[in-house]
Amino acid sequence: PLLNLMQYPEILGQNRVKSVLSGAVASGNIHHAWLLTGASGSQTTDLAEAFARTLLCEKPVHEQACKNCESCRLSFQDKHPDFFRLKPRGKIRQMKMEDVRDLLKFISLKAFFPGYKVMVIEEAERLPREHANSLLKSLEEPPPKTIFILTCSKVSGLLPTIISRCQTLELEPLPEEMVLEWVKKNLPSSVDSDMMVKLSGGHIGRLKEENLQKILKAREIAFSILEEWVEKGKIAVLEATDRVMSHLDKERKNLEKEMAAELKKMKQAEGGKTDKAEEEMAAQTEGLIKQILDDILNVFSSILRDILFIQESFSQDTLLNPDKKAVLEKASRILHNADSSFMMLDRTRRGLQRTANQKLALESFFLQVFE
Repeated sequence: PLLNLMQYPEILGQNRVKSVLSGAVASGNIHHAWLLTGASGSQTTDLAEAFARTLLCEKPVHEQACKNCESCRLSFQDKHPDFFRLKPRGKIRQMKMEDVRDLLKFISLKAFFPGYKVMVIEEAERLPREHANSLLKSLEEPPPKTIFILTCSKVSGLLPTIISRCQTLELEPLPEEMVLEWVKKNLPSSVDSDMMVKLSGGHIGRLKEENLQKILKAREIAFSILEEWVEKGKIAVLEATDRVMSHLDKERKNLEKEMAAELKKMKQAEGGKTDKAEEEMAAQTEGLIKQILDDILNVFSSILRDILFIQESFSQDTLLNPDKKAVLEKASRILHNADSSFMMLDRTRRGLQRTANQKLALESFFLQVFE
């Protein structure tokens, strides 16, 4: 049954997930490990924190933190001795070794208060493999009254054995009207509200400054390629791959610079080899580059969809890029393979998430789509 859907009012929607969490608190039958999953920009972290504060509360009111007890006072100030948050830091979104060690030490400590000891591990898929194995041991034999709350956007990056120890809850995209209400309350009145809703994809976290800038940059690159093709024809497509690769190379250099600085610091602190750490950071960096590229290709997916809708005379309200209607209409008159291009794009994206050569894959995609 749906219980107290006003639980976690700071979290938009997600009634099914809220119901499960409320029911667990109400019954006192709280699983020792939870995994909150959702697409990038979903509210997994916010919900994990809200659930943690409820578990730490001395006298929960209607299955949520009372905000008045000593535990609530401390947890809302991020000073609770029985609460630990582990999250990746820096541009390469790396789990710092010293943070992971602090987590493992925290697991072994006795609780300060009589209630639960709670850990939130954000983007748990970024845990180094050796530390993921250490976490697994704690999940298999958890200390009494110890709760683990993990969040992730890519479940495939987690050890299957970790997933199997957790109760998994997936956050769904929010309805457009709910996102629109949030946009009007939280973003400057100067922004195009409808455009922001489209860009969110149902996840308000994508509209927060850093994430939004990445989305806007991906959109700028994709539409500049489309506009040049519309104006210049096939010759412009030959430059498209170079434009994308140039952007990726610039981002990769920035990430590698941070990686080098972090490795230098680790070598000084550890006094030993950092080969494994370097390998993991390099993989982390390449994963971020793949995400940047996929963001650009995701824009092309929305472009192809809009072109198809224009060709089929759908309402303008259905467009994902209504502000680009003029160039989309021009493209729709000269692009005759939008439907088959969708399949080509899907194959390209899947290949690039594996080991395909990025430059060759992009060249092939652009030449076939904009022939």
